[in-house]
Amino acid sequence: MGAAVHSVLILLGDRTTVADIGCGLGSSTILMAKAYPNSRLYGFDYHEQSIELASATADREGVGDRIAFEVASAKAFPGRDYDFVVFFDSCTIWEIRWERLDMCAPP
Repeated sequence: MGAAVHSVLILLGDRTTVADIGCGLGSSTILMAKAYPNSRLYGFDYHEQSIELASATADREGVGDRIAFEVASAKAFPGRDYDFVVFFDSCTIWEIRWERLDMCAPP
């Protein structure tokens, strides 16, 4: 996890709600859950088997109670009440257009 992500999460506070779009196997989501134990995280990916593995890994790593993994595309992930939305490698992999990131803005 980069310094920029860490800085934003520190600014947002102790109980941040984070959406990790295109989380894949959940590595980034699990790292954030470990680093910020009072935060609630949501990992979304279109690949069902990846979500199943991510959920199992989170349970094994002891953070499954703070992470909800769900099958959803980057264009159709649920909710808008996140304090912070991260797109790590998924923007380059899926070629998400920057103008579509307005879906992350507050209403």
